[in-house]
Amino acid sequence: MKTMLFALFLLCGALVQADQVDNRIEKTPANAGNTNCPVSGKPINGVDSYVHNGTEYNLCSEGCKISLSENPEKFLNDSPQKNQKIE
Repeated sequence: MKTMLFALFLLCGALVQADQVDNRIEKTPANAGNTNCPVSGKPINGVDSYVHNGTEYNLCSEGCKISLSENPEKFLNDSPQKNQKIE
């Protein structure tokens, strides 16, 4: 009986751990895949990014990260073309 209770306890622990891993995976934001900063239009630096509505946007500088965080609607929309290279 003790062995069965112990096995049940281990199984419950494993299920809780698996659920926590699933929750972390679901919360990972999708990357927008932009190659140019949506704020300045310059090439991204590979370091700075900002998450908005579950999407991670690549940026060119910390300054653009601050600007974007203060007013994301000004620089982002649902159109992927807006975040592409500006010519």
